[in-house]
Amino acid sequence: MLNDLWKALLLSVMLGCILGVAVGVRDTARNKAAIVSDLNRDALLAVDTVELLARNLRLAVTTVAANIDPDNMADSAVQLWPQLSEEWRDFRTVLIIDMSGTIAADLGRGGAAVGTDVSFRDYFREIVTDPSRIYFVGAPIISQFDGQWVLPVSAPILDTDRVLRGVVTASVEYGYFEPDAWQTLGARTNLHLLALETGSVFDLDLEHPLLAPQARIGSAALDIGTQHIDDLPHGLPIPGQTAFVVRTSHEGLGVIVSRPTDEIDAEAAKAGTFVGSLTGILSALMLFIFLRGRVMLRRVRADARQLRLLQERQRLATSAGGIGIWDLEISSGKVVWDALMHRCYGTDPATFPATFEAWRERLHPADMANTIATFQKAVKTGTDLTAKFRILTPQGEERTLQASASITEGPDGRSKHMIGVNLDITREIAREMALKDALERIEHDATHDALTGIGNRRGFFYHVDALAARYREDAPTAVLLLDIDQYKMVNDVVGHTGGDHLLKTVATLLETALGADGYVARIGGDEFAMILCGADLENRAQTMSERILALCREPVPYKTMTIRYTASIGIAIGKLSAAHRLLEDADIALYAAKNSGRNQSQLYSHEMRVKSEQKKHLADDLTIAIEQGQIGIRLQPQVCARSETLSGAEVLMRWWHPQRGELSPPEFLPVATELGLLPELDRIMMKQAVEAAKTLARQGIVLPSLSMNISVERLTQPDLIADVANLPDYPGELIFELLEATDFSCSHQDVFARIAELRDLGVKFAVDDFGSGHASLTTLLALNPDYVKIDKRLVIEGTTDAASPSPFLITISELCHRLDIATIAEGVETRETVDMMAALGADILQGFFIAKPLNVPEFVTWSRQEAAEGGVTAPREQPLNGG
Repeated sequence: MLNDLWKALLLSVMLGCILGVAVGVRDTARNKAAIVSDLNRDALLAVDTVELLARNLRLAVTTVAANIDPDNMADSAVQLWPQLSEEWRDFRTVLIIDMSGTIAADLGRGGAAVGTDVSFRDYFREIVTDPSRIYFVGAPIISQFDGQWVLPVSAPILDTDRVLRGVVTASVEYGYFEPDAWQTLGARTNLHLLALETGSVFDLDLEHPLLAPQARIGSAALDIGTQHIDDLPHGLPIPGQTAFVVRTSHEGLGVIVSRPTDEIDAEAAKAGTFVGSLTGILSALMLFIFLRGRVMLRRVRADARQLRLLQERQRLATSAGGIGIWDLEISSGKVVWDALMHRCYGTDPATFPATFEAWRERLHPADMANTIATFQKAVKTGTDLTAKFRILTPQGEERTLQASASITEGPDGRSKHMIGVNLDITREIAREMALKDALERIEHDATHDALTGIGNRRGFFYHVDALAARYREDAPTAVLLLDIDQYKMVNDVVGHTGGDHLLKTVATLLETALGADGYVARIGGDEFAMILCGADLENRAQTMSERILALCREPVPYKTMTIRYTASIGIAIGKLSAAHRLLEDADIALYAAKNSGRNQSQLYSHEMRVKSEQKKHLADDLTIAIEQGQIGIRLQPQVCARSETLSGAEVLMRWWHPQRGELSPPEFLPVATELGLLPELDRIMMKQAVEAAKTLARQGIVLPSLSMNISVERLTQPDLIADVANLPDYPGELIFELLEATDFSCSHQDVFARIAELRDLGVKFAVDDFGSGHASLTTLLALNPDYVKIDKRLVIEGTTDAASPSPFLITISELCHRLDIATIAEGVETRETVDMMAALGADILQGFFIAKPLNVPEFVTWSRQEAAEGGVTAPREQPLNGG
């Protein structure tokens, strides 16, 4: 009998070992598959996190680019920084780069990098090479300013014509991606970030430096080099690692999540060994009892069923990662909860009734019907249960749970049990809602102007897309483009804060005027675009523009001041499908309104586009003209009214166009001013004038003075002082005639400071076109000029029927004499006018009677001919410095 006992025991152990090994091997494989699946899940979660962060970064950078004023990038960036630094605190710095690759503004470091050349950086070259791209994610680089690793993202700065004017680049450090917040498995899980544009891989492990130049995976380096990311399989074969590679949808980034394969194998083997050992022991025990007699058969069967129940519970617990486990006996409604289940529901195990009804009472009323129906369907069909529902804890807290369960036999072999797990996903739901809110806020910020709260340029075209869904493509559409007249002057007088107050006031005014019929957006510094759809558009648009212009003439209170301003409007009407073109046409009409005197509206016409294109060609030709030396001067002689000797000459700029011939300043100076070429033209004119005077002196003709036009805007530019100081030596007077006489009583102090500096260099000043309606007594009092140049129309039309000077001419002459200001009479075309102005006491005469504007050879010929005929005589030759 003892021998039979040992045989039974030995046989039981052998069969138990075989069964345990088989179950352990199978469970090990199952556990490994689950761990790898979790690793894949972690890769998907990580790439979602990266995509959100990158999308935030990309939207922030493109939003910054859209709000930068292309004509004043540095100042507009500085104004934008307080809001930017509040909303995007993760930015390490934001660089505004001009087209030469030079940093114009450094936000975040106090301007330390301003003036630095970064044209060699990829984040600049990629945008300049392809300005149509919305953004570029560059490879992390070592900052040349502080030696830290940073990840740059750049976007183009475009003007209203979609022409590239600069680049905005933002950079973030390691902390922006917060890899420690990502859901990963195990302490040895590796996280890497991929930059798809460059094919670079960067280590985001907490134990390694920020964005190392190549990834470290185990003992081997992962270098995908030029290998395209689409070519990498999901199970990337890395030595000693099991990895998953996932790319973002649109952000140019990807993620590699990996774990050492030996660690995964060990973890799976550990769980498999436990299950195999338990299975082997129980199997051996059951087999031993079976062999010992049928008496123990019922108990063995019960133990086997209990073993299957334990195995099912263990499988669920392993896959759920330690989440609450429950067991429901379906027929009786009795439930068994583990400690984690009670923790999820906030219940006390000692007082919980442990019934199906008690669980039902904890369901949120809004979710109860659907959840119970889902449960009943699973019981009826015998299928697995999957449900998401909310509960209310006894403390009144609302939680969201994810439930998974399967139906199996009970330990007695007759009853049905539902065994499942509950996962508390309240935090995940809250994060999803926060993400949704963040995305909505980002989308709102991307389509709305931060200062005024109305739409921006992107929002304008989003609205166009919305209109396209409501109307036909050929629906009549009107686009109105408003620009505040002389907005820069408003900023100069009341400051940028006052200017911002005016912009917000105008935005509110336009929204109120349009009402529900239209949409308004701020698409530039002081430009607002409006769009209308429907019938009778031309009449509605004209009426609307007149009402808006009238409202813009109303003064705006600001602190202790009153801002007075006007606006101009361009209107374009066409089809909804051509809204982008209509905005361009409205801009052309706006330009025409400003050229016609401002404070008015203009309806677009084809002739306006022709003129605009001609202006564009003229601007291109002017740039070439400066390079090829097509800009020159003519000199119109001026003579002393009493002695009729040569007293000087007015310098008149000319452009000798290859096709159009000789052009006078009114034909090209407005274009030059817009292009910022006026300083260069002034330098050419002044230098050629002095060289011409030196050439005439070598011919025996000395010019005691040279006068030339200059605008008040040019006076405000500091480089004018250097231009005058660097002129070749000239012993005569240099006279600046103010091209646009201004109310100097309100002018900025910089103008008077510049005039004082020029006077220290010997420059004299004249008020041009005095008496034409632009100049005033306040001009004389504020400027205290050396000369007054009487408008030629007053001189030409200044005689009465009795061949006497008009009272107006007499008044001007007496006023200037009393103020000890010399007078220059232009427009002298007859001998009678010469005698009349001399009798009035004019000091200098200029006009066609004396001579037309001449080039240097013509000036020499004229001077010698006049001397030979006893007319105008040149003064005695005087030596010039330098020859």
